[in-house]
Amino acid sequence: MKCIKKLVALTLAAVLALTMLTACGGTSAPSAPLHETSKEVRTQVLNGLNKTRAELGKPDLKENAEVDLLAERYMAALKKCGANWNDTDMKNTRSELVEEARALKIDGAEVTITMAQVRYTEGTDKPLVDGGYFGLDKTEADYVGIAVDNIGSKTYTIAWLIKTAS
Repeated sequence: MKCIKKLVALTLAAVLALTMLTACGGTSAPSAPLHETSKEVRTQVLNGLNKTRAELGKPDLKENAEVDLLAERYMAALKKCGANWNDTDMKNTRSELVEEARALKIDGAEVTITMAQVRYTEGTDKPLVDGGYFGLDKTEADYVGIAVDNIGSKTYTIAWLIKTAS
């Protein structure tokens, strides 16, 4: 009986020691997007957004590669969870991307406001190009990152808006 207790204790100690050697942490966001929006579609959406801004008397939004990557990574997370906003991984990814956006310096200026706007249209390959749906009348953004992809029977368009301290 003593031998069995010692064997169980030794086995338990070995298991505990091995668990200490394993890596901890959850899943991390991909450093590169799983999908990339074509330049043509990105330009189409940007032109629609800037048309709305011109009607509001606001300057054009400028594209930025770093902000585009944030939008693409957000789209990848959205697609992975099937556009389920309540998915824990989706919420965590969004929080991580917002922190990354706040840490950016664009043209030497710090980011003061970051906001991701997500809209969808019914049907595939139909990006939303009407800037009125993105709350552009409520933001003073300077830069935008754009991602477009199909999820199920809908086309999702993300406009990640950034305002810098200029």
